[in-house]
Order: sequence, then C-alpha cells, then structure tokens
Amino acid sequence: MSEGDSLPTPNVELPVVHELTTLEQLRAVSDPVRVVIFRLLREREQTVKALCEILNESSTRLYYHVSELERVGLVRLGGRNPRQARSTNTTVRSRSS
Repeated sequence: MSEGDSLPTPNVELPVVHELTTLEQLRAVSDPVRVVIFRLLREREQTVKALCEILNESSTRLYYHVSELERVGLVRLGGRNPRQARSTNTTVRSRSS
C-alpha cells in the first residue's frame, strides 16, 4: 500500500468505545493500518489472510501489525481458528468528567 492509497473503512459504525489505558496502546493505534485492523476485528473475528485480502496487504506486514496490537492487549490471536484474530474488548467503558 503506497502513501497515497486510502485505507478501506468498515461499513458499520462501532458503538463500542475502547479506553486506551497505556502509552503502548496509544502508540500501537497511532498507525493508520492498525486502526483499520482494529476496527475490522471489532466487527468480527477474521484471519490475517482475510485481512490481507480486505486491505490488499502482504501477510508479513499484517502479521507484524496484528502482533503489535496483540502485544499491547488490543487483539488476541486464536479463537475458533488458531489463525484468527479478534478484538479483546467487548464492553463499553467511559470515564466520568
């Protein structure tokens, strides 16, 4: 994917808010590709291969990005299929002002 290419955005608006609690999580989602991966995985579990097809990216590059999201606890590899990734947060969290 070149710099001029735009990333696909999921069709569904996500009502769930994920509260980032560490600097590492914030750094992990500072990459636009990881933001799209995280949003896609919020919609449903997907294999990295499926993410490669959606994003038109190499598996090596996406495994790197998914592993970075997994390292900070935002996604988890495994599930029904050991190669599937999914978002780890399914609850809404908000902070009182």
